[in-house]
Amino acid sequence: MRSSCASLIGLLVVALSPAVADAQPASAPPTWPGHVDGGAVQVDALDVAADVLRAALVPAGAAYVTIPSGKTVTGRVRVAKRAHALAALIAHEPTLAVASRPMRGGGPRLDLEFTAAPTADLYRLLADVLRTNIVVLAPSTNLTIRARRKPAGGVLAEVARASGAAIDRPARNVVVVRPASAPPITRLPTGGATLRLAARQILAGHLVELIRALDGPRSPTDVLRDAALACGSGQPVDLSLKQVATATALGIVERIGAVNLRGPRCALPPLAQDPTVDLKLLATVERGGARLAAVELGGDAYLVAPGGAWSIGDAWIAHRGSGGERHWRLYPSLGATAGAAPGATPPRQARLAATVIDGRARLAIVELDGGFRVWTDGRPVVTDAGERLDVTVAPGEVQLGATTLRLTPRVP
Repeated sequence: MRSSCASLIGLLVVALSPAVADAQPASAPPTWPGHVDGGAVQVDALDVAADVLRAALVPAGAAYVTIPSGKTVTGRVRVAKRAHALAALIAHEPTLAVASRPMRGGGPRLDLEFTAAPTADLYRLLADVLRTNIVVLAPSTNLTIRARRKPAGGVLAEVARASGAAIDRPARNVVVVRPASAPPITRLPTGGATLRLAARQILAGHLVELIRALDGPRSPTDVLRDAALACGSGQPVDLSLKQVATATALGIVERIGAVNLRGPRCALPPLAQDPTVDLKLLATVERGGARLAAVELGGDAYLVAPGGAWSIGDAWIAHRGSGGERHWRLYPSLGATAGAAPGATPPRQARLAATVIDGRARLAIVELDGGFRVWTDGRPVVTDAGERLDVTVAPGEVQLGATTLRLTPRVP
C-alpha cells in the first residue's frame, strides 16, 4: 500500500495561474552551510515547508514519525551527495533533525508519507490495514510520518509513541490507544454474538440502549422510560467497531463514555413521524442480519428499525416517502458535491517553492491551495479538465506542459 501527502484529500488536480507562472524571486536565496560551487546535488528553496523538503532529502530507507516543525525555510546548497544536502538543511534549521526508527511489528508492509496528518486519520487507516478495531481515547494531534516497507503494527506503535500515547489490547480484535499518563485499560468482558456498529457524537447511554435493542423489546417492569435519567447519561461517543462481541462492545462504550451499565435501564422511543430536515443520524448497529439505527430529531434521540419506508446500512439510513428517497450518512461523503456543474471549479494558483536535483532524480515542491505537493520529473499531473501535462524539473524551475514556474516568494 502506498500513500502520500496528497492522498488525504484525493487525486491531485491543478489549474495554473499565468500571473503566478511569470512571477520572479526578488533575489537568489542565501547559501546553507556546506555549500560547494559545482556540487552535483542542487537544492533551491524559497519559503518551502521544511518537513516536506526534509522528506525529499532523507535516505530511501529512513523511517520516522515526528511532531511537525511548522517551519518554512529559504536557501540553496550545492553538494556532492544528497545526504550532505540533508545535513546542510538541518544545520540551517536544527529542529528538523530526526532519528530513523525501526518500526518493528506485524501486519502488511506499508509505504506512507504524510505531513501534519491528524492521528485520528492515521488510526483509521491503520485499523483498516490491520483489520482490527482501534479505539482511540487519546486526543488527536498532527504528525509527520515517513515509512518505506514498514509493517503496519510497527507504524501503529510508533504513531502512538510519537503522540504521547500508549497501547492496550484488552480484548480479541480490539486495540485501545490511550494517553500514556492514563491508567491501562483492563480486560474487557466477552460473550454474545459479534456485531458491527458505527457511531458519531451519540451519548453513551443512547448507544448502550441501541445495542441492547437488538435483543428485542423488554418487559415494562424492566424498562425505565425516563430518557433524561438513564438514556441521556454519559459522554458523547465516536466509535467504529467490526466483528466485536456484544459484551465487549458494551464494555468499550462503558469505559469511553463514562456510563454505568448497571444503572437504570430505558428504551429509545421509536421514531413515529416522517423525518424532517433537522434529522441527524447518530449511529447504526448490525448483528446477525438485524439492523437498527439511532437518530436525533428536535434534540431527542429515537430508534429506527428497517421496514416500511426505512432502510438501514452500515453508517447510513434512507427513507422513501412521497417526495422520493432521502439518505443520511454518519460520515460526510468525500465525493463531489451534488449538483455541482462540471468545470465549475475556479482556477487554483500554484507556486514553485523548491527544486531538488540529484542526477536523474529531479523533484519540484509546489504550493497549491495552501498545501505542498511533490512533482517528479517525467511523471505527469492532471488538470481539472482531465488533461495530462508533462513535468520537467530544472534547478529553480519546473515546466508543466507549456507553462514554466520559477521560484516565487510566498504571498502573506
